[in-house]
Amino acid sequence: MEMQAEAKRKKRAKILELEGERQANINIVDGKKNSVILESEAVKMDQVNRAQGRSHSLRFKLSVSLCSSKVQRGHQKAS
Repeated sequence: MEMQAEAKRKKRAKILELEGERQANINIVDGKKNSVILESEAVKMDQVNRAQGRSHSLRFKLSVSLCSSKVQRGHQKAS
């Protein structure tokens, strides 16, 4: 009887150990997955920020160009 109880305890201990290892592996894989997702989101945000920066720069250059054209036309009319 005592041997059976000991065998059951060992079996439960092994099952708990294996479940712990399984959960640890799941946590590692989940961490790697989240890392890939976060990296992807960071790359996307970088692309968006760069595109917005180029857009603002182009708008500013266009605005300066339009103002310059108006000033030149004003000088031509005054002459």
